[in-house]
Amino acid sequence: MGVHNVVRGDTLWGIVKNTYNLTNNTEIANMVKKVADANGIDEPDLIYAGTTIKLVDIQETPGDTFQRTTTPETDAAEDVEELTDVEETETAEETTVVTETDTEEEAEQSQNQNTGVSETVQQAINTKIESKNIETYDDIERAENTTVNLFASGATDTEKDKAYTDFSNGILKTYDADNDGTVTVEEFAKKEYDDGLHAYNISSQEFGGGEADESGKLLTQRFGNMFAQSLDINQNGKIDTAEMNFFNRMADELDGAKDGQISAEFESAAFNTFIGLDSADLNFSTVAQKYYGGVQLTEEEQKIFDEGMQDINKTMREQSGLE
Repeated sequence: MGVHNVVRGDTLWGIVKNTYNLTNNTEIANMVKKVADANGIDEPDLIYAGTTIKLVDIQETPGDTFQRTTTPETDAAEDVEELTDVEETETAEETTVVTETDTEEEAEQSQNQNTGVSETVQQAINTKIESKNIETYDDIERAENTTVNLFASGATDTEKDKAYTDFSNGILKTYDADNDGTVTVEEFAKKEYDDGLHAYNISSQEFGGGEADESGKLLTQRFGNMFAQSLDINQNGKIDTAEMNFFNRMADELDGAKDGQISAEFESAAFNTFIGLDSADLNFSTVAQKYYGGVQLTEEEQKIFDEGMQDINKTMREQSGLE
């Protein structure tokens, strides 16, 4: 059957539906599983631009043929600052030990401690992480009203810079699924998807609905994928401290105060900027709304969307100074 080169906006569901001319959802779902198995894709809802997917025949035996067509840069001289506070522990004293008397909350706080971070920033990190711990609909409302404070009003520029960096490092660590000190675009997107889908399901159940259907999963996937890909400002396949730092500074500055107080409201506004939902370009904005609404874009609309996202990335590189 050949291969399909994944571009922004693609979903495995849409690729299968169009390639095999299927209209029955059950048949599509079964074929999605076959294609996913044949390509070694563990999460069919998560595919990434720049990868190649083998399109199997109906009778073809699955095999692990999934491969990446873009390779992240590995030259240390070209890499932007990594997670500097993630170091391999070498002694028993450096290892976090949770005893039987530790509560679950105390254990989590202990694991979230970051070396050399001020008490104020550590509290901000803990508050932000806690806001993502969604178990009830009330937790969703609480998260939407969360504000963290990184420094006092009299902080020096040096202290402010360190506070931003420490906070970005602390948050970015939560995306490092394999604890190797590097957050890939895939790791970031998967956590965004998992967290978003979990909140989506809880919100839906609150109003008498069930778990997300394919359209709900697709919407959540697109938000997570595009945010991760856009946050990768220098397009090297990784989300590093400098990129996360730029996002947090933007969220802080959107209210005009630049006071170290980052609210969920302005973080959401920064998120919308990164994925193009607040674009002044009417044509792009219209297409973006359709895309994030789960609509399959036409070839012309996809071209408008891709060009718009490239323009956003160019603007982000210029504003952040990251290349």
